[in-house]
Amino acid sequence: MPQANIVANTDITVNGNVDVTASADNLGALTTDATACANLTLNAIGGNIVVNHDIDVQALAHSDGTGEATANAVANIFANNNITINGNVEVEAFANNPNANASSATACANLQMDASHGALKVNHDVIVKGTATSGGTSDVRANVRANLFANTDIVIGGNVEVTANGQQFAAKGSDATGCANLQIDASHGSVNVGGNIDVAAIAHSSGVSTAKANAQANIFANTHIHIGGDVTVSASAEQERSNGSEARACANLLMSANTGSVNVLGDITANAKALGEGQSSAHAKRPDQYLRQWRHRCGRERRCFCQCQSEWRERKLGPCLRQCEPASGRRRQRQWRRAGQRQRLQQGQ
Repeated sequence: MPQANIVANTDITVNGNVDVTASADNLGALTTDATACANLTLNAIGGNIVVNHDIDVQALAHSDGTGEATANAVANIFANNNITINGNVEVEAFANNPNANASSATACANLQMDASHGALKVNHDVIVKGTATSGGTSDVRANVRANLFANTDIVIGGNVEVTANGQQFAAKGSDATGCANLQIDASHGSVNVGGNIDVAAIAHSSGVSTAKANAQANIFANTHIHIGGDVTVSASAEQERSNGSEARACANLLMSANTGSVNVLGDITANAKALGEGQSSAHAKRPDQYLRQWRHRCGRERRCFCQCQSEWRERKLGPCLRQCEPASGRRRQRQWRRAGQRQRLQQGQ
């Protein structure tokens, strides 16, 4: 089990790459488990962390036998002040168990970055992926989590990708589960992502049990949130066997700028899809709690509403950065009018 622990009382500076890789390959048909665990910890107790190139943590587990295939990749990066990564940050776990008599396949990828009193900056991409595939009789689980925390600003120069993919191919197989979770929290600053944000959970089962996919993205900032590309949160659950059980998919996106604005230059998509061909049911859920700030027409100032702790408020907006359509729909118009009436009543008091 490769494990890299670097702890310093003040600063940690790495001029090159940081690579941690675990690989387990079990080629015998009668052999049992294959387990790969890769673990990285960088902890600057009283200072800063600077890595001038890439951070790459990978766990690869493959078994042709009858046991389990388990891959676990973890990266914990903690600094008392600032964290600066001048390359990419990638954490990936792959577990493959193709034997028809095999047991489960599990892939877990976990990234935690926390600049407790400073800023977090990654100049390129942040990628966290977990893929689990099995042709055996037991379940498949892909669990992926990325937590990006900072006391002040969070800046990601490229894309943020969080993907969980669970594939159960056996007719006698059990559950397929994919869970992808992204949490970005700049408690006293702003969030700025130069590229796209993509959170995807995929679960596919050819077996007799359920397919469950859950994708969630929570983005919080004290001041502003700026996304230079698209924001996509998608969950896809497919149960394709006629005597299989149910399919469940849930996609949830929440973006909240406590005192500032939310600016997304691309598209915003939250999509949940559940397909069940079995004897039970299919459920898809996509909560409509996207933004604290909605669209406004380019080049004009107008008021829009936001929802904060279940209370509608009006906010004065400046020109947006690309041409948008105004909010529409009878329900939204009613909420708009109520917000204006409430504000006028408050001003009259």
